Amino acid sequence: MSRIVIFILMYCALGWTVGCTTIHFRSSGQTKALVGTKAGHSHRAQVIGEKKFFLWGLIPNSHIVWTDHEVIQMGFQSGSSISIREFQTWQNFGLTVLSFGMYIPKNYEITVYGLKAKNDQ
Repeated sequence: MSRIVIFILMYCALGWTVGCTTIHFRSSGQTKALVGTKAGHSHRAQVIGEKKFFLWGLIPNSHIVWTDHEVIQMGFQSGSSISIREFQTWQNFGLTVLSFGMYIPKNYEITVYGLKAKNDQ
């Protein structure tokens, strides 16, 4: 019994010290994506996405989410008051535990107030 406890503690220590999941949120400059508020940006939209990591988050080393591309896909020509939340659902947490960290899905949520594209108004 003590060997099992030692194994579990060593496994957890390895996962906490070696594993790392990183999602970078960046803008490519394709459209304006502002953190602050801007007049005329009254339409609210939200996108929820997921990135997959493997081997305690070592593969891939990181993922990039292009915020301005997400703003365009929401149908906006520009966005303001962008808020980003990174989280893990209970289901994805369960998958991570059951796979002993071999598979780690991470979720993100981008909320933005935008100015509708001219052809959508």
